[in-house]
Amino acid sequence: MLDGNGSNLPRKTLVAFLQSSRLCGRGLHTEANWASLIISLWRSEAFILVVTPQLLEEYVAVLSRMGVSETEIIDFAAVIAEIAVQLPGIYEATKLDKVDPKDNKFLAACLESHADFLVSFDAHLLNEKWYRGTTIYTPALMLRHLLELYPPESS
Repeated sequence: MLDGNGSNLPRKTLVAFLQSSRLCGRGLHTEANWASLIISLWRSEAFILVVTPQLLEEYVAVLSRMGVSETEIIDFAAVIAEIAVQLPGIYEATKLDKVDPKDNKFLAACLESHADFLVSFDAHLLNEKWYRGTTIYTPALMLRHLLELYPPESS
C-alpha cells in the first residue's frame, strides 16, 4: 500500500531510526535499559525499523569497534534483515543542510522512508526537534511514546 508520499510503508505505521552507537552498544549487552526495551517493542512489531545499506554498515562497524564477536554481529544483522524494511539508500550522497556529515546517513534514510521518528542522543540533532517531517526524540521520549501506544499487558 502506498502512502501519499509514494512510500511502500503503511500510512500510519511508526518508523524509527536508532542511531548506531547507542543502539548497538547497549542493545546487545544489557537487558534492562532503554535500548533493549525499544528493541523488544520493535521485535513485537510495535513500530517498523527501516534500514539502508549505509545504516547496516554503520551498525556492523560500531559493533566491530566495540569488540562484539563476529557471531553476535551476524545474529544482529540477521534480525535486522528479517524484521526491518530494507531501503536502497538512494539519498547517500545528499548533503543535508548544516548537519554533522556523520549524521547525514540517518537523516537521508529518514527522508527516503518518510520516517516518523529518529531516535538519537546527539544534542545537535535533538535541538532541531524535527527534520523535514521526522520528529527527533531521545530514547526515553520514544520509549514513552511507544508505551503509550502499546501498553504492556498486565500479567
